[in-house]
Amino acid sequence: MITLLLATLLALSPASTAPTTTAPTTTTTTRTTTARTPYFHKPAAAQATTTAPTRIVSLSPMVTETLFALGAGARVVGVTRYCDKPAAATTLPKVGGYTDVSLEAVLAKKPDLVIAQYAQGQWPVLDRLRDRGIAVFIVFNDTFADSLAAIEGLGVVVGATAPAATIVSRQRAALLAAAGSSPAQRVVVVVGTQPLVVAGANSFGDTAVRATGAVSVIASDDPAWPVWSLETLLARRVDVVVLADGAGSRAAFTTFVAALGARAPRVVASDHPILMRAGPTFADDVDTLATLLATASR
Repeated sequence: MITLLLATLLALSPASTAPTTTAPTTTTTTRTTTARTPYFHKPAAAQATTTAPTRIVSLSPMVTETLFALGAGARVVGVTRYCDKPAAATTLPKVGGYTDVSLEAVLAKKPDLVIAQYAQGQWPVLDRLRDRGIAVFIVFNDTFADSLAAIEGLGVVVGATAPAATIVSRQRAALLAAAGSSPAQRVVVVVGTQPLVVAGANSFGDTAVRATGAVSVIASDDPAWPVWSLETLLARRVDVVVLADGAGSRAAFTTFVAALGARAPRVVASDHPILMRAGPTFADDVDTLATLLATASR
C-alpha cells in the first residue's frame, strides 16, 4: 500500500483533491515545499512495503479522528494526549503532545507508519523516525482544501478510499446546504482566547462562515490564524463572535469584550467545540454554525 501511494497519491492539490492514477513528475519530500499535499517525509527504500500499515501512531487529533472514521481505528497503537475523538481513542497509549512527542514512546509501539500534521513542530522526532526507516506521512489541515486532501490521502494510505470519498462528499454538501442560512452579519470565529486567535484567511472556520452567507471580517491577506487585540476586533466592526471552543468560555469572553461597550459583538457558542479541526465532523460543525448564526440575528 505504501509503495502504491508513493506512485499515485502525491498529485493531490487544493485545486484538485482527487488522487491521480499516474505518478507525478516530482515528489514532495521536504518541509520546504509550497505544495500543500499529503506526502511521505523523504521516502526511502526501507519504507517500501507491499502491505497496508497495521501499526499506526498518530501525532495529530485530526488524523486520529479521521483514521477511526475510515475504519482503521483498530490499527492505531499510539496517539497524542490531545486526541480526544472518538472516545475509543482516549484509551490508547499516549506518546506525547504537539511539541513534546517522545521518540522512545513512539518506537516502543513498533509502528510501521507514523502520521503527523505539518505545522505542529514535531520535525526533530520525525527526522529521527525517518532515519530509522519508519515511514512518516505528513498531512496539512489549515484550510478546507487541506482537510479534503488529508482525508483522501489518509484513505489511500490505509486502504479506505471509498469511506474517505464519502466523508469528503459530505463536507462539500454541508457547505452547499448552509448557503443563505445566515443574515448579512459581520462574523469572526475565535479559536483561542489567551491570546485571542481567530480563524483567518482560507481557514476552514472562515470557509464555513462564508458558506452561510454571513459577512466574514477576515481580509484576504490575513494569515491563517492571526492573533488579535480588542482594538482589532473593534476596527473590524464585528457583529458576532463564534467561540469555537464551546460554551464553557462564553461568560469569560463576554466579560472580556464588554470593555467595548455598546460596540461589543454578540457572543455565541455551542455546548461543544466546533470548527477547531477540519476532521470527519466538520459537516456537523457547519450545521451547528448555521444554527448559531441564525439565532444570533434574532
